[in-house]
Amino acid sequence: MRRTSWRRLVVATAAGAVVLAAGPTAPPVSAAAGAPTMGAVFNNPGTNPWAIARNIAAMVDKTPPGSIARIALYRIDSTDPYLLPALQRALARGVKVRLVVDKSDRNPDPMADGGLKSFADAVRGKVGAVGDPNRDSFVVQCSDGCIGTKYNHNKIYRFSTMGSKKKVVVQSTANAAADNASAWNASYSVAGKAKLYAKYVSYFDDLAHQRTNKNYYRTVTDGIYKAYFFPRASSTSSSGDPRTDTIVGILDNVKCTGNKKYGATSKHVTMIRIAMWGFTRTEVAKRLLGLAQKGCRIDIAANNDAENFPSSVRDILKRNANINVDNTYKNDQGGDTGHWMHAKYLLIEGNYAGKRDSKLVFMGSHNFTINALRNNDETWLKIGSATVHDQFRQSFRTIMAEAGNMW
Repeated sequence: MRRTSWRRLVVATAAGAVVLAAGPTAPPVSAAAGAPTMGAVFNNPGTNPWAIARNIAAMVDKTPPGSIARIALYRIDSTDPYLLPALQRALARGVKVRLVVDKSDRNPDPMADGGLKSFADAVRGKVGAVGDPNRDSFVVQCSDGCIGTKYNHNKIYRFSTMGSKKKVVVQSTANAAADNASAWNASYSVAGKAKLYAKYVSYFDDLAHQRTNKNYYRTVTDGIYKAYFFPRASSTSSSGDPRTDTIVGILDNVKCTGNKKYGATSKHVTMIRIAMWGFTRTEVAKRLLGLAQKGCRIDIAANNDAENFPSSVRDILKRNANINVDNTYKNDQGGDTGHWMHAKYLLIEGNYAGKRDSKLVFMGSHNFTINALRNNDETWLKIGSATVHDQFRQSFRTIMAEAGNMW
């Protein structure tokens, strides 16, 4: 049984249909059903795999003529049956649809997808060109990153108007493709935060115009939100330099004691929860180990993947019993769940930046990998809300209740 003495256990929801590796199929859709949900949205690959995709498509369907939809994605194709049809409908009714996609060794020919090609043809018919970022609508393909030099790994949406809401930012961990319905993912949307929206828009414009900058890193704070934009260059010859590692910097703000209400055990020690697809940065692992040695409790949900969760990281995390790591693809009996981890988020419940009993969410496209830090186009969003934290925590508990021990 999992080492979960410091966690409140929950009853796992019953698993539904068997999920194929290529991702669950979905019925054809002519329009996204229902009103979109603001705030946190999670998919459950066993019971509700398309929750995020449907919600984002519903948002697109609420964009009125003349508004602007700006979208930057690592992957978008027709295996997600919701987004591309919604973008076609938006373009037809007069929305300015601006799309930036990755074209790289992992995505060598995005336009080979019939749905994306059809959308690009519609853009050409509407504005006379496809890849011109100065047109009202466009589809820009970035080769080996837009700002960075490896991948445009973003999963972000911005709507100037969406229904009655203005300046909407959606930060997701999911690509617009079927395989991500087979995986755990999360998204979060917020409206009306002018500074936050403006920075996401300026970042998008830099992506679309492919303004290469290996040290693009910048942040913006707007109320309870702080956004981080990558890539971030190292200050030394080492790509692993912890002084310019954003996640290390976040963890350096954590203190394990001093809480009165929140955290783990009767002593209210700070609790850290991490859901992560790729975790290769040993300096991040060392910071987690140091916090565990000081009494913090740490839960990690990851994939049993030697490339993206290597022994160099595992061997560090194994050194302290306050760190628990679960394999989301296996249950406690060793059977395949078929549900892999694709989310990227960090939850802190406890003492952060000198403030006791904090509840924070950090989430986005940013894996704990060197590429995510140094080479990719990535975004990471801090949300300082106890309500949102608890929503993410509940989803995390559902994941951990299904998963089995990594070791």
